[in-house]
Amino acid sequence: GGVSDRFLEHAIIHSLITLGYPDPLIEALTSSSDQVRKAALTALDQMDSSPLTKDQLLPFLSSENQELREVGVWVASHHPEWSEIVIDFLDSAMGAAELTVEEADSYKTLMNTFCGNDDMQRFLGNGLSAQNTPPRTKLIFIDVMSRCDIPELPDLWVDRLGNELRAGADEVRQAVLNLIGSHQVEALNQHLKEIIHNPEESDEFRLEAMKARVGTQPQISAEEFEIVTDYLSDGNTSPVRQSAARILSQAELNEQQLLHIARTQLPRADPFMVPGLIETFQDSKSEKVGLALVKVLKNSPENLDNVTQQDLQNVINAYPESVQTAAASLMEEIQKKQSERLAKLQELEKQLGKGDVGAGRKLFFGKSTCSTCHTVGREGTEFGPDLTNIGAIRSRHDLLEAIVFPSASFAREYETYQVTTRSSSYSGVIAEQLSEALILSVGPGQEIRIPRDQIVSIETQSMSLMPPGLDQQLTGEELSNLMAFLEALPDQLTNLEE
Repeated sequence: GGVSDRFLEHAIIHSLITLGYPDPLIEALTSSSDQVRKAALTALDQMDSSPLTKDQLLPFLSSENQELREVGVWVASHHPEWSEIVIDFLDSAMGAAELTVEEADSYKTLMNTFCGNDDMQRFLGNGLSAQNTPPRTKLIFIDVMSRCDIPELPDLWVDRLGNELRAGADEVRQAVLNLIGSHQVEALNQHLKEIIHNPEESDEFRLEAMKARVGTQPQISAEEFEIVTDYLSDGNTSPVRQSAARILSQAELNEQQLLHIARTQLPRADPFMVPGLIETFQDSKSEKVGLALVKVLKNSPENLDNVTQQDLQNVINAYPESVQTAAASLMEEIQKKQSERLAKLQELEKQLGKGDVGAGRKLFFGKSTCSTCHTVGREGTEFGPDLTNIGAIRSRHDLLEAIVFPSASFAREYETYQVTTRSSSYSGVIAEQLSEALILSVGPGQEIRIPRDQIVSIETQSMSLMPPGLDQQLTGEELSNLMAFLEALPDQLTNLEE
């Protein structure tokens, strides 16, 4: 024992494998030294014609030592024929009164390793539906199902997930909805429809159900269109309105629906909503729709403040030449506005006061809704960049530009991508790249799993997922306070966490 050098440890294990004498290693599996037991199990697993048995693995899976559990999981992953003992172990272990975070993560890894196995799939499905399974354990099962790298969810899982979506605890229903959206589970569309049309459900939950449904059935009925467009009105919170606009941009809208957006929604939309609404026109080629879009944008030049020339050009390019000709003056206007942005930033910077850090903190976690996408210390939501150290790494000018014109620059690893499939199109940040699928983060806590064999193209976008126009929602004093808080980070972190 006592070997701490990883290279030396690897060399010893390699030598034990090469020697090919299993008996001393089998004896070492019960050594008092955790490091010796770990090395013995690793060597036995890699040895040709190894006599290692599934019963010898069990003490490692149930060990209180995290390293031993991890090597047990690693070895188990090489032996799909041992699923029975793994499931028996999990059945016993998952019944613990309270799992530690480390235990839960270890068990998730083990279940994910075997999730393609029929027996494990039955264990997960039956465990999800068992009456005595607590919500916290159901969340673990759903997380495993969501991350299982298989082409299609088993019918058993789909059935059980549908039951939970209809009658489960709130946090479980939310997790199921996230899974449906990420895996595009078309078989549960009827369950989603019931939520969409149920006014007793929360606005956010209805919209998330609609978003998940649109992923597999992009056309929306007249009644559903009315439900979503109602959420664009001023009486709803900014996140609800943005979510509604995002749904419309992902749906396949007919000519009548697009004309309604152009003539009714765009003229009264707040500037920060305009870029998202313009995205709804990207898949149409109707001259009538294109001319209506150009007309309303010309009549509302103030709505061009947050629209980039490139994004509008990408939308207009699909329309007939008559529409592109009509839009030429719009393009010139946007180019002019972009050159004016620098002047606006310089003027705003002059007007900023010293600001109150405490008041800025309240704004960050309140009215400005920054914390719905960003973290500071241990608080907030991990979707956009972590802003804990932002004051130390970005200048005042850069901070102000990120607030006023978020699409002007992107934080590395948070670039926005448009992923186009054979049936739909999604905008978001790439969260994970798997061998068979791409995980795209499209909103706070919202991930979509897109099978690679369905992807037609992946293109970068010049528009940030952070909505523009935040400065227009804050008074001059509030903007000064928010800037003061951001500039004070990370020094303010101690105060924040007290």
